[in-house]
Amino acid sequence: MCCSTQRSYSIASAPNGRSLELTVQRTRGGEVSPYLADELVPGDQLELRGPVGGWFVWTQQLTEPVLLIAGASGLVPLMCMVRTRAAAGSRAPFRLLYALRRPSDMLDSAELLEGAPGLDTTYLYSRQAPRTHRARRDASPRLVLLGHAPERVRTERFG
Repeated sequence: MCCSTQRSYSIASAPNGRSLELTVQRTRGGEVSPYLADELVPGDQLELRGPVGGWFVWTQQLTEPVLLIAGASGLVPLMCMVRTRAAAGSRAPFRLLYALRRPSDMLDSAELLEGAPGLDTTYLYSRQAPRTHRARRDASPRLVLLGHAPERVRTERFG
């Protein structure tokens, strides 16, 4: 008898036609994340399906500035866009606003801290700021009220 458990995960890698990368945040007591992080081995089979609900991507034909806003693991699909931009050699300005509870919760930390040309990252900490710098709290969820065109604002929510 085989059992089935479904979870939603976002693709973290830039498309290359050969591999697919997911970022899995191990959840203590979780049913799926400990299995994926600790037990899954090459050759194991998984069933995948496409996105549930709406979706959007960034392509290198888009040259206007991009503002990415992520909270916690919501960073994962945005990293796909950041990596796609880097793989294409694009210089389209990207700004990433990444909100998380504490510095130790950061995903893809080495990649983000090293930075990529044209990627400007701001961190917002809601519980504990790092000792090295103060968290800036100048972000607003009211992008449309600030003058951004509603048709250009894209969101992904999951839970």
